[in-house]
Amino acid sequence: MKYLIPLFLAIGILSSCKKSKAKDVLDVPFRFTEKSEFTLPKMADMVVALPETTITFNTPEVTNTIPGEFSKNNLDINKVKSVVIEGLSLNIKSPSTQKFDFVKKIRIFLGAKGIGEQLIATKDNINSITPSPSSISLDPTGNDISAYIKSPTYYLKIETVLVKTYTNDIVIESEIKFLAIVNVLN
Repeated sequence: MKYLIPLFLAIGILSSCKKSKAKDVLDVPFRFTEKSEFTLPKMADMVVALPETTITFNTPEVTNTIPGEFSKNNLDINKVKSVVIEGLSLNIKSPSTQKFDFVKKIRIFLGAKGIGEQLIATKDNINSITPSPSSISLDPTGNDISAYIKSPTYYLKIETVLVKTYTNDIVIESEIKFLAIVNVLN
């Protein structure tokens, strides 16, 4: 009897332990950045009714360099478990004096042929930031965008609410920071 109590105790302790799965242990984070530029056409080229007008446009398609980033780092793009946006910033390149005070809010979608579009980042009350910035960081949605990284091209769909007029084309650089979780074993 005195041997049965330690035996049952040992069985109880061992059966309550969770086994570690090797595939979970070998998931590694991989971070990479993509930059591209797009032009917001001058307001004379658009029909706009202020004080608040929503303008939606797509950037030209960008060649996807993400598969090359995986290859350079000896990672298999087919073993990606998830990809999220860690950060997305917009920087006005020209005109150099232009600020984001003409934008109230912005929503950015990632799109690719055959996949559709998914919201990836937003920012509200941009025109309330003082002093008005020429660069803004958007708030990522955390949506998994792993389906997009294998596409040969992608585009951004920009949806903005404008509160002021502007007279020149505005060249904006986008910088997107990605976080991929990749299984290096399977």
